[in-house]
Amino acid sequence: MTNRKNLLHKRHQHNLNNIKKILQNSDATAVKADKSKAIVIIKTDTLNKKVDTFIKDNNMKQINKDPTGKYKKNNPTNTTQKQPLNRKTKPEISDEYKTNGTEA
Repeated sequence: MTNRKNLLHKRHQHNLNNIKKILQNSDATAVKADKSKAIVIIKTDTLNKKVDTFIKDNNMKQINKDPTGKYKKNNPTNTTQKQPLNRKTKPEISDEYKTNGTEA
């Protein structure tokens, strides 16, 4: 069984390498489709134009520094620290739930 799996793996790898060579020779790129799990093959220059257009249309710009630290400092996600549960002490029951010294 291991031989068969190994053979299938080698065959898949061979097919992927052939597809990669064909894409490189034809100046094409394989990309994931926007709204499905399909793969689309598109000319590389067309893809680059689409990406540039998307960046311009959405007013995106390149930043030189990772802003994550700044946002974490300004917007802490965990503002309240949870106290660890003390398992040695028994939780107290409010008097309104007690009747004649016994728990209800």
